[in-house]
Amino acid sequence: MASSSGDLSALFKDGNHVILQPATSRVTTTPEVAQRVRSFLWGVFWVDVSTPSLAENGFLDIAHRLQISASTWEYGCHGLANISRPWILVLDNADDPNVDYQAHFPPGSSGVLVLTSRNAECKQYATADFVALEGLSPNEATQLLLKAADVASDQRPLLEDDARGVATLLQSHPLALIQAGVYVGRGHCTLEEYPKVYERQRKRLLKFRPSQAQSRYRDVYATFEASVEILQASQTQSSRDALELLPLLAMCGPSQLPLFVFEAAWNGAQKIPKDESANEVDHRLTAWHMSRLPSLMQASEDAWDSFRLGEAVNSLRAFALVSTTVDNGYMRGSMHPLVHAWARDRQDERQQHESWIAMGCVVAASRSEREMWRVHGRHLKPQLQACTYHQGTATLHLYTHHLTAPKAPGEPPEYLLK
Repeated sequence: MASSSGDLSALFKDGNHVILQPATSRVTTTPEVAQRVRSFLWGVFWVDVSTPSLAENGFLDIAHRLQISASTWEYGCHGLANISRPWILVLDNADDPNVDYQAHFPPGSSGVLVLTSRNAECKQYATADFVALEGLSPNEATQLLLKAADVASDQRPLLEDDARGVATLLQSHPLALIQAGVYVGRGHCTLEEYPKVYERQRKRLLKFRPSQAQSRYRDVYATFEASVEILQASQTQSSRDALELLPLLAMCGPSQLPLFVFEAAWNGAQKIPKDESANEVDHRLTAWHMSRLPSLMQASEDAWDSFRLGEAVNSLRAFALVSTTVDNGYMRGSMHPLVHAWARDRQDERQQHESWIAMGCVVAASRSEREMWRVHGRHLKPQLQACTYHQGTATLHLYTHHLTAPKAPGEPPEYLLK
């Protein structure tokens, strides 16, 4: 955001729509903005639009504050439009890509609207500015952690190195830093010990909830889980594909994965006879392996259609569960390390095993696309290493080996059942 009140006052003029896009974490952005502009505004109003019921209750509350007799939420929305004095309305948590949030915009140009969303497509609503909020700087993350740990001011310089190490481990995620600080502050471990405790008890630490100053999403994992709940509720093809793709991506590493590997796997799958089986020493892929591919790759088309994969990735990106970059026309996907950890931890042992099999079959089927491996090999290698490390086997090996074929049709290899 702008750093001075003058910059803010210029940005927040009547009729402006300002879109704020937080980083992966849910930080308390909107209260901070509201406080900084309160001096030159008559009224500051905040509505949580994460669900229809919360949005309706928020606008009904506005109508009550404006002393408007309201039977529906629209009265609050239109009531703001009739206020001639300067006001600001914050629509927070506008994350659902299937909702048109413009319906909640007061008509006219008598006030300022700020909308916060993890969905970058919401920038189309901006008439003044779209602001992508970056994460904390290393120093800011360190100080937030020390403050959350209730470290005395005179002791903080002595612990800055340990705190900086924890901040780096948590990728400066604000909510994770607060949780870590409270955990340390309660005496469960020291800042120096935290990385080792995290290595052993990651899931416990990232679900640890301070009793005071809780985030709306309660803990780091609950933040990400809220996005999955929206995807589950939407019942669209892209949402279903996204939910199927997410655990597969979690089997790889969090760094950039060339998404072309899915097209390469589809091409490889077309070369496998549908009725072919294999004996115990046969290393050819069979129909059993192909049946483990995600459903977006099962479509019986004559040519690869990237639409479903693209829409699934866009659905995950809309909730900041993945980030994408495009290099020479090829898209790569990556995950924030904490999102990646959550995407693995939310699966039970059986689900992780099935996800590993599915992703392994994707990689194995793609091996026939030698040009893809030549071009993208350096990005694929760490993903393969993460995948094989997760399962504790060297079954997958770059370029040369692939998943051993089953003994008979429909029967998986023995090592896949371990």
